[in-house]
Formats: sequence, C-alpha cells, structure tokens
Amino acid sequence: SVKKVLVFIESLDGGGAEAILKNIVRVIDKSKFDITVVTETDGEIYTDEVKSQVCHRSFVKKSNSAVRQMFNKAVIKYSLLASEKAVRNNLIRGKYDVEIAFCEGYATKVIGNSGRENCKKIAWVHTDVINNPWSEEIFGGAENERKCYEKFDAVVCVSETMRDSFVKKYGMAEKVHVVYNVIDDSE
Repeated sequence: SVKKVLVFIESLDGGGAEAILKNIVRVIDKSKFDITVVTETDGEIYTDEVKSQVCHRSFVKKSNSAVRQMFNKAVIKYSLLASEKAVRNNLIRGKYDVEIAFCEGYATKVIGNSGRENCKKIAWVHTDVINNPWSEEIFGGAENERKCYEKFDAVVCVSETMRDSFVKKYGMAEKVHVVYNVIDDSE
C-alpha cells in the first residue's frame, strides 16, 4: 500500500537541505509514497520544482496585497508563538503514516512535540550538532532538544561525522542512521 508521507521544512528558499529535498522528491518512487511537503511560505526558489513532483502546501501565500501581507505576518507570528501541537493541527494538518522533520531546529521541534502517536517520526539532521549547535536556541537548550529527538523513531544524519557527533552529544545510537545526500550530478 502507498505510504502517506509528510515532509516539513521551514523553507524551500535555497540552501543545502532544501536542494537535497528537491532532489529526493524528484527521484522517490511515487507508486510507493504519497508525499506532501509543507513549508512556511510559498513562492521560494525550489517551490515550483517541488510542486511539479509532489503535493506542496504552505502556511502563507506570497502576495502584493497589503491585507494579505498583514494576514501572513499574523499567521507566521502565530506559528512561532503557538504550541507545536497547535501548529501541527492547525497549520500543517492531515494524517500521515510517516512524518519527517527535514531540518534540525523548528521543523524538528514541531514534528517531535506534535503529540501525534499513530505515525512514524523521522528527524533529518544536516549539521554537526556539536560544532554547530545553532538549533539548541530554538529548544531553549540542549536538554530540551535531546528530549524532543527521543520522541522520533529514527534520526537520519547526512554523514558518518554528523552521526558520530549526534550520538556523542545525545546518545540514541540504535536509532541514528546515515543517509547520504541525493546529489544531481547534472547540476
């Protein structure tokens, strides 16, 4: 049967993780996976390419309308102030077999703390959490970040070095895996 998969990433506006996600959705077997990518905003660098491959939804739609821009600011402010459960239920929505937080930080915090139980949760880590611990601030410290990662069924790191750092910092070796980035040689 086809697995319904949610991939949540803040942005598709360039950057390494965003380019990798664009490549993954292009090559993944769509007869096995029904993928929905959710971002905060649409109209970014990779949005059209992702939309051409899978379902894409965003919290807000870019617009030149002043009223729409005010609405967008309110929605983004809500997304940052509301509980992770509220963000998951009201802005991401839907039922999925697998929920993937495709970047450390905000996406991981929302998916990990969403309260959803009837799905597999995967956190994708694109950085060395010891040498570049930027995401700790989003969680209010390393201990809160570790507690969130414990709620995931699997943690995917994009290299052995990143896996080693993650395991050294947070443990959980049995559920931390390496999946190398999908690179398009033609690019």
